[in-house]
Amino acid sequence: MGRFTYLIDGNYLLHRIMNAGSFKELNHNGKFTGGIFGFLKSLLSSPALGNRYPNRIIVVWDGAHSTRRKELYPAYKQRKAKSSKVTEELYGMTYYEAFNYSQEHLNKLLPNFGIHTVWLEKSEADDVINLIPRLFSDDDHMIISDDLDYLQCIDKSTSVYRPINDELVTSSLFPEYWPEIATSKTYLIYKSLVGDGSDNIPSIVGDKTALKIIDILYRGIDVDYTSVDELSFLLSHIGQSHTGMIHYLVEEYDLNEYGWDKKMKGFELFKLNYQLINMDLEVFDVDTASDMRKDLEKSLSFCGEMNMSIHLYDYGLKSISENMARYIPLLSKLS
Repeated sequence: MGRFTYLIDGNYLLHRIMNAGSFKELNHNGKFTGGIFGFLKSLLSSPALGNRYPNRIIVVWDGAHSTRRKELYPAYKQRKAKSSKVTEELYGMTYYEAFNYSQEHLNKLLPNFGIHTVWLEKSEADDVINLIPRLFSDDDHMIISDDLDYLQCIDKSTSVYRPINDELVTSSLFPEYWPEIATSKTYLIYKSLVGDGSDNIPSIVGDKTALKIIDILYRGIDVDYTSVDELSFLLSHIGQSHTGMIHYLVEEYDLNEYGWDKKMKGFELFKLNYQLINMDLEVFDVDTASDMRKDLEKSLSFCGEMNMSIHLYDYGLKSISENMARYIPLLSKLS
């Protein structure tokens, strides 16, 4: 049995914590600590997989938006900046100032718990999280995030835990979790059809129509949906299989509403979405990947020596509220 690693999308988790009412107003001496406290507390909600506790916990942060995606689609993740009256009124900080403040201190605190933090320049956290299981193919990994995009990463050794609904999705449980989708590869087709509003990726069809298309593909053709060329064939086949369905692929879409002065046919848009959403298409420099692997191997040794990852769960940070008092003086020194 290989090692077991928790992979945590730091940006996703911290944003979720900072938007939770119970943490928004937590502070110490007027300094916002809700993001830090909530982040540490949330680590305890992640279950062991089959009663296996992690040998290693890795928190991955965004380095920047993907250069590849921005070149493909300049409007990618182009959206209004978040604002927060709570942080502005209580702490005189914008939402992102409070986020960066929390992230900065978490990066200094987490190593003291034996938790490694990772970010790669010009790379998004989800792409790096998708890369790590490939660097350690003999290990088991559990991705902890409610972002559905991680469903495409599921295989025999990689699962996804969704904390809000306390759901664990593995390759064997996927058909039961989402019967209409059933596999991680099929999820890519579904998501390429419905788009992603949070990343400003255009929608071609709604959820119900996308699921009809998936059903037709499943019943009609048994092909491994891995390349755009294969998808081109499959989707052109939809028109022969279902009257009227082909119209979604030939219709012209005006992308002005997405902040991009361009028009595209349905299938062109589908191919664009597929390339934006598919994490496997993100290419990493060999030296960068090799260096990250070496750093993570060192972190495993550190976790083994400190045994902190296991202590987090053995003791449940049961004294987290008292222990925060110990770390608040440290935070003030770090400020």
